[in-house]
Amino acid sequence: MVQLHDGRYLIDFNYAYNPYCAYNPNWSCPIPPPGNRLKVPILAGEKLFPDGEGH
Repeated sequence: MVQLHDGRYLIDFNYAYNPYCAYNPNWSCPIPPPGNRLKVPILAGEKLFPDGEGH
């Protein structure tokens, strides 16, 4: 994430990754704190794993 000169941020989703819990039920997914939630929609795709059990 890079902060631009006008105060906005540039986020490169190419650096995004799925934690182990996304594809292995033996791992627990971390719960992000409320301060990490955005009030705007992010129009990006989401990779789902067939064995992810809805994580």
